[in-house]
Amino acid sequence: MKSGISAQATIQNVWQTGTYVNNSPQVGMQLEVRPPTGVPYVAQVNAIIPLINIPQFQPGAVVPVKIHPTDPSKVALDVYR
Repeated sequence: MKSGISAQATIQNVWQTGTYVNNSPQVGMQLEVRPPTGVPYVAQVNAIIPLINIPQFQPGAVVPVKIHPTDPSKVALDVYR
């Protein structure tokens, strides 16, 4: 999502989806997204997280995200820029 709007989000909940890619789990996350303008809202994302990075993706952690410019319900993690 190169043309997405940069924002911050707080992880509210994390769960395993049961999918693995190269032995790294795909996790679902419920995020409270704080766009640069407007009010915070809740969104869900799925992401492949390397096992070594799992501790960084726990409830309460703040992560950078990109918001789709025309559909704010589409959010992607932007941690590996």
